[in-house]
Amino acid sequence: MLKQSSSRMKITLASLLVVFFVVAMTAPAISAVETNHSKSSIGNKGLQSFSTEQLAKQHCPSETVVWLNLNTGVYHFKGDHWYGNTKNGAYFCQKKADKAGNRATREQSTINKTKV
Repeated sequence: MLKQSSSRMKITLASLLVVFFVVAMTAPAISAVETNHSKSSIGNKGLQSFSTEQLAKQHCPSETVVWLNLNTGVYHFKGDHWYGNTKNGAYFCQKKADKAGNRATREQSTINKTKV
């Protein structure tokens, strides 16, 4: 009977060890994903988004409307490949997107600098 208890205890400990190992291996990946999402959310707190370009234009008629990728904090201008085409994004007024800490794509930043 003592051998059965010892055997069960070994199986239980082995199972716990496997569970602990799996949790330890996946925890860094989970926290990295959460950190990435929370970073973009904090940067855009209070920033009003619009589901269509038309609604954004009505809200800020004298301003440029941009498509903001909410995962990266990078916005795209009309005519860019990613304008309206990222999985997690929305339309915003450019000045407000800038104030919230977002930035234009590298290509557009370079174009704007050469025009000035």
